Amino acid sequence: MNNITSAKSSATGLAIAGNEQDMDPGFPERNTHVQETLARSQKRFRYAFLTSPDSVAIIKAEDRTYTDVNEMFSLFLGYAKEDIIGRKFFEVAAWQDPEEQKNLLSTIEKRGPVINQETRFIDKEGGAKTGLLSVMTMPLDQELHFVLAIRNIDALRVVEEALEKSEARY
Repeated sequence: MNNITSAKSSATGLAIAGNEQDMDPGFPERNTHVQETLARSQKRFRYAFLTSPDSVAIIKAEDRTYTDVNEMFSLFLGYAKEDIIGRKFFEVAAWQDPEEQKNLLSTIEKRGPVINQETRFIDKEGGAKTGLLSVMTMPLDQELHFVLAIRNIDALRVVEEALEKSEARY
């Protein structure tokens, strides 16, 4: 009978421990605060993503598909957003150096983020574009994703070339 009593008190203890949040009068307020903080954080991320002057894409790490891109990404590569979402990383953003593109995401998984790496891209029409590429991983919806950002530096390169030509004349 002693074992039965132990089992009952043990089971009761588990039941009480399992309902601890029900006995904590501050739990609903803390939970609401956590949910509100999360919602604000998601909203800030979304605004930053949508309004960034840089081209930004989110790519699912598991299958390398685009899950979201901002308008600047579409403009930079010449594709409509609808033509990018769901497609593979290698199908849309073509690098001038295919080996660099092939190794990029696995390198990031092994070594960490890439920040401001000058990269030459090929847009939808076959034109060359130069950008500073930054890529890192982040968890999103319980899955690992890559956040890819490209800062278009084509205009900067044109100005640099004009300056070099001007300096060469004098």
